[in-house]
Amino acid sequence: ITIKEVIIHRLHDGVFYSVVVCELDGHTEEIDARTSDAIALAIRFKSPIYTYESIMKEAGIVFSETEGEAPSPAEEAVPSASQNPIKKNRPKGDLTQFSNVELDAMLTEALENEDYVFAAKIRDEMHKREEGI
Repeated sequence: ITIKEVIIHRLHDGVFYSVVVCELDGHTEEIDARTSDAIALAIRFKSPIYTYESIMKEAGIVFSETEGEAPSPAEEAVPSASQNPIKKNRPKGDLTQFSNVELDAMLTEALENEDYVFAAKIRDEMHKREEGI
């Protein structure tokens, strides 16, 4: 089975609903999943994660005016590093300074702590290295 993508398709009463799109022998199947599990699978299998603009707005995500930049959470929704011990212990600076082994260990820790934003950054750095970018 290949995980093709994750789609966060609904936000209701503060709960996100997602599907994992899988493929086997040319047959595609959508499997309902908890969003945290779906994101963890997407990161591990280097699959894209999609959602709709309406869900992003409802969740309080604002888009940057600069083309190509990732959306950032609304200011009031982002805890400071002192409020979030996971973010406080993150390595400072660019991820390019770390070896693949270190990145793999950081990815495992980020996933265990459900710090999916940081895990996605690590995944992206690992993907760049694999692609030779």
